[in-house]
Amino acid sequence: MAEVHVARLVGEGRFKLPVAIKVPTADIADDPRFIDMLRDEASLSSLVKSPYVVQTLDFAAHEGVHFLVMELIVGVSLRTLVRTRRKVSLEVPIPVLLSILRDAIRGLAATHQTRSPQGDSMKLVHRDVSPHNILVGVDGRARLADFGIAHATQRHTHTATGEVKGKLLYFAPEQLQGAAADARGDVFSLGMVAYEILTGSHPFAADNPLQIAMKMTDTPIPTLASMNLRGLSSAIAAVIDRA
Repeated sequence: MAEVHVARLVGEGRFKLPVAIKVPTADIADDPRFIDMLRDEASLSSLVKSPYVVQTLDFAAHEGVHFLVMELIVGVSLRTLVRTRRKVSLEVPIPVLLSILRDAIRGLAATHQTRSPQGDSMKLVHRDVSPHNILVGVDGRARLADFGIAHATQRHTHTATGEVKGKLLYFAPEQLQGAAADARGDVFSLGMVAYEILTGSHPFAADNPLQIAMKMTDTPIPTLASMNLRGLSSAIAAVIDRA
């Protein structure tokens, strides 16, 4: 629904700042509902202050096209990092994966603890935690990205009844059933991300959405603790299994 471009913010004198801009695709650029969603994303994500979350800098329009201005992360998504290594038969070392997960946890904690300018809890829930939305910079730090479908008490646009948003493989079961979103769903999703990147497989992987949904309700998840993964302590395995 949107494209991300590298841009440059130009100020007085010689001030220039590389940024990322998120622009709606041409077919929905003038859709009022999508513009409202983009405005909500800007408003909510700008309140999350953490070095482990991609920072939102501005929401603007040019010649009738609205766009979001964000911190530019030079790097790749966690999904790309893991897949690219595996294509050449190399695994990302477990200590590196745990470092990335630690940063993602910090970003998610900051998200859940977000307060309004008046000091009220926003009850902010990301709802789309996945390897696609964890960006790993060349500085080695990971950041949580994309608050496009985040849920909060002060969001103006809402998911319609029966409408499903997010990536099915990382849904919490209650999210699939249409229950109200809360922080526990994000914890489950990040647990699934951790499970997948550490083991190299996803317990719910299937050929189509219906099979994925059936697995989510019927298939028990083998514990990491039972796998004795080399380099993964039993304490950390227990934390991920609980998630």
